[in-house]
Amino acid sequence: MNSVYQQPGGAAVVSNSQIASQVSNGINVNAGQAAADPDAVQITTKCDFGAAICMPGTNTRVDAKNILLETKGDAATGVCNRAGVFTMDGGSNALYASAYTMNSPGAVFNVR
Repeated sequence: MNSVYQQPGGAAVVSNSQIASQVSNGINVNAGQAAADPDAVQITTKCDFGAAICMPGTNTRVDAKNILLETKGDAATGVCNRAGVFTMDGGSNALYASAYTMNSPGAVFNVR
């Protein structure tokens, strides 16, 4: 079953919701070419080293609108973007982009 969830592509649209994670990331956009479109969503992660939104997959995309990211663990980040394009409508802070990834030119943040 696990291979079904690792296929390239696919998009998750989440609206008017609260996401909470005790032990991992809130939203994990991991498969290549995967996308997530959270709108009016609050994401909370309570674990150490967790991320509200984690984007380790190559060519991934997140278009976030009207979101609240909350992290409560040590060394936790709002957005961990290693190989994708993250766009947030409005202001933002606590963004992390890493050039340390395989098969990708790096990460891009577009903040409007």
